[in-house]
Amino acid sequence: MAETNKKHNNSKALIILISVLILFGLFFSYASIAKKKSSSLTTLEQSTEIDKGEINPNLLISVKTQKIAPQTITNIISGSGLTQPIEQVKVSPKMSGKVIAIYFDEGDYVSQGQVIAQLEQDQTLVVSYENAKTNLSIAQTNLENIKISTQKDIEAARATVETIKTTLENAKKSLANVEETNKQTIRNVEENALNVANNAISTAVNAIVTATDLQYKYFLEGSEAGSRIIDQKARAILLVLGEPNAGKWISQFIIPLNGGLKGRIEDAKTSFSEEKIDKILIDIEPALQSVKDLLIEIRTDLEKEPRALASEKTTIDAMRSNIDLALNNISSSIQSIANAKLAAVTAKDAAQSQIKSAEKQLASAEATLESVKSKAEAQIASAEGQITIAKGQINSIEAQLGNTTIFSPASGIINRWLVSEGEMAFAGNPMAEIVNTQIIKIELGLAPSDVVNVSLGKEAKVSLSAYPEKEFTGRIYYISSLADSSGKFPIKIQVDNRRGEIKAGVVAEVKIITQEENNVLAIPKEAVFSQNGEEYIYVVSEDNRVKIKQIKTVPISSDKLKVLEGLETGEEIIIQGNLNLEEDQLVTPQNK
Repeated sequence: MAETNKKHNNSKALIILISVLILFGLFFSYASIAKKKSSSLTTLEQSTEIDKGEINPNLLISVKTQKIAPQTITNIISGSGLTQPIEQVKVSPKMSGKVIAIYFDEGDYVSQGQVIAQLEQDQTLVVSYENAKTNLSIAQTNLENIKISTQKDIEAARATVETIKTTLENAKKSLANVEETNKQTIRNVEENALNVANNAISTAVNAIVTATDLQYKYFLEGSEAGSRIIDQKARAILLVLGEPNAGKWISQFIIPLNGGLKGRIEDAKTSFSEEKIDKILIDIEPALQSVKDLLIEIRTDLEKEPRALASEKTTIDAMRSNIDLALNNISSSIQSIANAKLAAVTAKDAAQSQIKSAEKQLASAEATLESVKSKAEAQIASAEGQITIAKGQINSIEAQLGNTTIFSPASGIINRWLVSEGEMAFAGNPMAEIVNTQIIKIELGLAPSDVVNVSLGKEAKVSLSAYPEKEFTGRIYYISSLADSSGKFPIKIQVDNRRGEIKAGVVAEVKIITQEENNVLAIPKEAVFSQNGEEYIYVVSEDNRVKIKQIKTVPISSDKLKVLEGLETGEEIIIQGNLNLEEDQLVTPQNK
């Protein structure tokens, strides 16, 4: 019975639960239907109001818009870095010494090469320096004396050379004069010998003619004497007049003959030649001897001829004497020519001997001159070497003494002194620090995608917290070709700081404009939507209706696009509230 009651109670509870669920379902269905009816009624009312020309702004979708206008687009690389002096050097002495003077205070500006401090000098070096200067003065004086002395020697040797050159020139002129004189003397002797030969031939021709006349007067052709005379006469005519077989000729035929030695003499008169004359003189002696032999034959035959006159014999004897005289004259002429030629050779040899002697003397004098020059050069080089040694000693000591004078290695401000007057400064240890802040440098690290967009000389804008309203201009002067351990490329920027406004060691914000383009139509990236691979944008017309326009763009930055085509200046685009809008849909624009 108890179990039956329990089942009855469970069934009753199940029925109540089902009833509650049914009631809830009915309630929600009614609410949904009511909402749809309300929504439909609202849309219907809105449509009715639009149709009536009455627009309720509260019923339109509100969108943010932006007027399209040309802009200047810039791409900027930003970064920060510490300001640093362009140059920062530590001053260290080259030798150790006591600091006896410091000429500038910390914060003072010094120029490169300016003396900023002095170390105490070693007195031993000072004394050595004075001695070295004295040695240099002595060496310089010695050099000047050597130059003067050697110059005199060179001038004397050169004067000797010039004197001998003059002697040589005179000897050459003398030889030319001797040759000319000898030539003229020999010509005169040769011409005189030619005249002697000419006279001798004339004597010989007269003798032949006289002998011919006596031949035909006393000696018949067939006689023994006549035959001897014909043979001797033929030989004489051949040699003297050049006509063969003329032994039987009478005088009338002999006198016009112009050959033989007679013709050769006439030719030598016309064209003078020593060789021709000398050959004539050689040939004329046998010719004259043949004429003499003819005269002897005639004279001998006349002695046997009873009809012969004493005067004819005398004539033959006189002609024979003339021939002998001509032979003597010829011999004398030959001797005169030989004497003249011998004298010419002797005179020429003497003149040539003088030339050779002068040439030897000149060669010796020129060698002496070169020797004097070489000796002078060696002496001067030695003296100059002494000067070089003395200067080297001075330079060495000056360098050591100069090391006690401390110069500023760079222009800048003395940042701090590391020693004080009276303290020891040690070689190689810094004693001062100089910084040049007239130019400030800033180091940055750029990503690989940024470093390709910068170049040497590119402008950079620098901002400092100390000057919030001021911007400084710098330029890139260094770009590393190698990335650092962080993967960035170090660059360095220098900023003019001659007015001293920028302090070293502060953080500087740097902006580098890598690209700048004017008259660009730029729009927010979020205003564009894509469909089927094409780009579109919502444009609000003058009557606040939505227009969908296709455009083409390229990225400018992560949130901006550059419009290439599809939009014009002055158009109003929707940049917010642009989800699921439809063509010609009315909106309420809120211009940005």
